[in-house]
Amino acid sequence: MRIFISGPYGDHNSTEVVARNVERAIETAKILMLQGHQVYCPHALTGEWPHDPRITREMYLGMHCSFLEYWAEAICRI
Repeated sequence: MRIFISGPYGDHNSTEVVARNVERAIETAKILMLQGHQVYCPHALTGEWPHDPRITREMYLGMHCSFLEYWAEAICRI
């Protein structure tokens, strides 16, 4: 199954909170992948992008939404 990992990132949280959220999402993605699923983990792909002024929030959220709409068969909310 193709699973989109969804969970808190924390755009306005401390660096430590964001790091914990990203780590949790990546670990969840690994568990699902080891169970035979394909995963899309936006935390792993764009974790640092909010700190790049060239890339807007709308840009990376739009990319994630397209994966939800056209690729994902399920969502894993953490």
